[in-house]
Amino acid sequence: MSKELQEEIKLSQVLNINLAETLAHMQEKELAYLHIVPPSWMLNNDPLIEQINHLGKLYSEGRLVWAAIVQANKFLFDEDKAFSCPADIVYDPTGRTPSYQLTNVASQLYALKHTTPDDPELRRYAEHVTDEQERHIQRVPSALSALPLITTGIFLWRPHLPNGKLSMNIIPILVHDDCEGIVTILPARFWEGSYLYQQWLYYGDNDIETSPAFYQLNANGRYWQSFNKQVRPTKEELSRFASQPKPYHSKQATAAGLAFISQCLEMVKLDYKENVQGRGLLAKPNHLLSLIILFAVVVGVLLAIQKVLS
Repeated sequence: MSKELQEEIKLSQVLNINLAETLAHMQEKELAYLHIVPPSWMLNNDPLIEQINHLGKLYSEGRLVWAAIVQANKFLFDEDKAFSCPADIVYDPTGRTPSYQLTNVASQLYALKHTTPDDPELRRYAEHVTDEQERHIQRVPSALSALPLITTGIFLWRPHLPNGKLSMNIIPILVHDDCEGIVTILPARFWEGSYLYQQWLYYGDNDIETSPAFYQLNANGRYWQSFNKQVRPTKEELSRFASQPKPYHSKQATAAGLAFISQCLEMVKLDYKENVQGRGLLAKPNHLLSLIILFAVVVGVLLAIQKVLS
């Protein structure tokens, strides 16, 4: 058995998760963990809003497949800047393509950046991957793969990444035949203890685990209560879950994890507070803006940690 196949077998346990059963066993107050608050730039008719609007359907009816990262916003690689941002991915909607093949295709797609291929399909994707702001859903050019692979954008919600940042180039996503190209990552709590999760933490090399931190900070079940109108899934969509609640034994949260999840909330608050004419502060992140926001956030984060740990 090849090394790649051995690795694939260890990774594949994530795709065997019975999500319907897992969601049924959540307690009602824990359902806030499923929420995503769309950034204000997304509310201005950005195509990625469809991911947010379909969360309820993806959680309740979606199936798990692998996706490989083609490219991602640089903030997603840095736990010091808790911006939730977009990424480009490639995936097989049938779920038959192993993760290592997807990562190979993702590398080939990224290699098209800043090139002008003669092949029309390749040129079209090269223009997209170079532009970075363009959102589109398309089949992978036949010159790269004969498989029915799809490239699309995804909004990566930082509380749903194991350590709050992109530490690996393969992620488990939820897909549905009724909404091709509209996907979301499987929140990290549901693959805690898996080989992928442990590898993610190992390569991440930080002291952050988002799931235990969110569980502790969300003790009252209303962590995103300031955004009840914007948050998805809706209360009605969440009502189909937590039908057979069971106790959840969370790990002890670290101070770094608590700080990060607190910062995620403060970032969302600042984005909505400073929103101007439908465009938020996070529409086009830049270094100066990052410093301003982080400076404003630090006091709130420290106070939140002090309150939790006291």
